[in-house]
Amino acid sequence: MRNKRKLIWSPGAQEQWKEILRFYTKRNGSADYSRRLNKQLLAMLRMIRLWPEIGEETDGVRNYRRHVVGYHAVYYWITNDEIEVAEIRDGRRDDE
Repeated sequence: MRNKRKLIWSPGAQEQWKEILRFYTKRNGSADYSRRLNKQLLAMLRMIRLWPEIGEETDGVRNYRRHVVGYHAVYYWITNDEIEVAEIRDGRRDDE
């Protein structure tokens, strides 16, 4: 069995994800879509825990990777023991 690293979230990534979910709940007038997004993200993170190298290296920085599913990109650091979710981006949102 593959070694699963501990998954941790940076405070910034946690807040980004909460804000993405709030945005879609408010925009859609329902939390249904946000719940589906959350399930997709959790499935993506389970995959990353099993196969951390699935994401592409980012900015030429070793062990900093990005994995994209649909419109969402998860940026994360890989160490021997942990995977730290550093940032989550929603490609459909204009954050300006």
